Amino acid sequence: MMMNGMHVYLKQVQFKQINNCEAFLPLLILLFCQPLNPEILWNDHKFVLCEDICYNNHILLQSQNDPISHAIECEALHQLEDCLLLNGKSLRDFPNMPIPLPRSLDINHGGEDLDQLIRKERSYNIAQLSDDIARNVPLLNDDQCNIYESVMRAVTCGDGCFFIDGPGGTGKTFLYNVLLSTVRSSGDIAVAVASSGIAALLMMGGRTAHS
Repeated sequence: MMMNGMHVYLKQVQFKQINNCEAFLPLLILLFCQPLNPEILWNDHKFVLCEDICYNNHILLQSQNDPISHAIECEALHQLEDCLLLNGKSLRDFPNMPIPLPRSLDINHGGEDLDQLIRKERSYNIAQLSDDIARNVPLLNDDQCNIYESVMRAVTCGDGCFFIDGPGGTGKTFLYNVLLSTVRSSGDIAVAVASSGIAALLMMGGRTAHS
């Protein structure tokens, strides 16, 4: 039943930017939950990811039997591996998952000589972040707004350390994501770190401390 639910969930998700970890969020959740047969999920849903790579790189893929599809699949695996490595995991951690061969396509990776984490942080869509800020900042309550303004003043000045505490359900994660969007919308790097994989997934671009 759980495996069927995973398949249904993946089919309902729209993957729009495969070069961002957010595009792999449903698959990452499945991998962190350690399904019994991750290779089955990969085989059933990989073509959607491959199509997205083709779209973003203006490659015409005729069918799943197109010879170039093998290179595209390899690229999809590489991009999934990149996302996993940022969270201290690897495809090799999951039994029967395919391991990609060396890259063979001239795909835009955002700058190979940049550190992987920096590449990811530089890949956010600024226009989308600005829309998120315009939509979410007005939703902050008074306490959240005070914290938001204090943190952003400290970011502008280049110093400051804050500890935000509160019971569950008071909007801490929402506040964190608004702060992350604001910092990243200016082209700056904001590394979101949490103590657990679940908490990391709740933050935009989040990663675990041990990764």
